[in-house]
Amino acid sequence: VPRVPLSAVLTDARAVCTVTNCTTLADDLELSGVSSVVVATARCHCARAAACAALILGSRGIALADIVPVDAAGDVSAPESRLRVVRDVVRSLLWVLTGFDLSGLSWVVHPARAKARAATSSLLLELSHALRTPWRPATKERDRET
Repeated sequence: VPRVPLSAVLTDARAVCTVTNCTTLADDLELSGVSSVVVATARCHCARAAACAALILGSRGIALADIVPVDAAGDVSAPESRLRVVRDVVRSLLWVLTGFDLSGLSWVVHPARAKARAATSSLLLELSHALRTPWRPATKERDRET
């Protein structure tokens, strides 16, 4: 298991699924000059997470250095089906080629996660107003302007 300093651990609440976890971070990581990442995820989820990260982040020149399986107490989940892996590989390729990943449909598949994401974004905007610091997810276009 690679040793990663706690200061280098990044969590992000904007995503509602594996593909959007990678797509929402791709710009931020690229703009920060990150060249490689280590992904930690549930053991049953490793194949899908690795495939999505390798395709999406790899398209930005960011290498998947390692994937670390994390065992939750009492978790006896079987590995995910190949169909789920293939589905998300197709979505990842779609994003790499077009910038579109079907995430707009995530509220249908993951309504609770989509609601939580909206609440998190709203909270971050409220905090930014309170601190008088504009908060917006990183984008290449905005960062080129500044």
